[in-house]
Amino acid sequence: MQNFKNKFFFIIFVVVWGAIIVWNFVTPNQSFSEAENRTLASFPHFTVETLLDGDYMDGVDTYLNDHFAGRPYWVSGQSLMEYGLGKREINNVFIGNNALLGSTGQPDADIAAANIAGVNAFAAQYKIPTYTLLIPSSTAVQPQNLPTFAEDWDEEGFIKTSNVAFGQGVTPVDAWTPLAAHSDEYIYYRTDHHWTTYGASLAYAQLAGAMGLPNRAQEFTTQTVSTTFEGTYQSKTGFPLVQKDTIELYQAGQATTFSVFNGAEEVEYDSIFFPEFLQKKDQYSYFLGQVQPYVTVYTGAGTGKKLLLFKDSYAHCLTPMLLADYDEIRLVDLRYLNGANIGSLVQAEQYDEALFLYSADVFAHQKVSGKLQ
Repeated sequence: MQNFKNKFFFIIFVVVWGAIIVWNFVTPNQSFSEAENRTLASFPHFTVETLLDGDYMDGVDTYLNDHFAGRPYWVSGQSLMEYGLGKREINNVFIGNNALLGSTGQPDADIAAANIAGVNAFAAQYKIPTYTLLIPSSTAVQPQNLPTFAEDWDEEGFIKTSNVAFGQGVTPVDAWTPLAAHSDEYIYYRTDHHWTTYGASLAYAQLAGAMGLPNRAQEFTTQTVSTTFEGTYQSKTGFPLVQKDTIELYQAGQATTFSVFNGAEEVEYDSIFFPEFLQKKDQYSYFLGQVQPYVTVYTGAGTGKKLLLFKDSYAHCLTPMLLADYDEIRLVDLRYLNGANIGSLVQAEQYDEALFLYSADVFAHQKVSGKLQ
């Protein structure tokens, strides 16, 4: 009887495994995973050298893992199993109270110092009003959503120290206070690392006051554009039990032309919004499209003012709130620019004001404004 059971389970195992192998062969390979929002590994190029040093077999293993049929379901199943076993951090993401929150580690002191020095050097060289807005993460502002005993670095202290270190001609704008005052509200996405548009609007009010702009919050046209957003943290963990997010649009004024420099040429659009992304995994790219080295927004505001905005993607949902106050807004992502071309592309001397808007995570861990020294 025992032998019969063993043979039965062996046959079932062989059939199931065989079906999975066939499924892998008949399923077309993809170069990009919508579920994980990343490029999948390509099959490695064979050489004797890569075979002997092990790189070839490592590449084959990565390729097979990336292209395993039904991979998103296996990833979700694994995350659920780990969660059931008590694990509350997967791929540097905390699984919290109906929320996924990032764990980024201690700041890099050298990178942070270089970024501060870059802002100061910019202000000293161009002598235009320069502002900074460093944005804390949901991990720092909403610790009530963290799992028990979870800890991360002191973003509040880092932002305060950085703000003190900015030099003459630089005005730091406090984003921490308004966000912390609304920490129990929907100011960050549950499944993504960005703030919500409502969260951005709280910082916008502070920014408008500091820059002498009218607070147009009462004038905003608002629209819910998605209720099915699952962002970067969901992609990293595959964890399926957190409520999907809602994406909203707040806007004052209108864009007339949107020019996108993709690294090779400038392409013009008639809108800064890209509804096609709402049908994809990367729904946050509804705002300004996918990240590019720089983009320029032209408006019909008639103010005669131009803003230069050094940024990461936190700026994307805030930009529509500024359209009524500037004829032109150039957004520059220094992560994708290097060397001597920065000055010729940015042309800072043509702008009336400059704003450095970064998440504290990026400012502490990636060289951005440090490239301007």
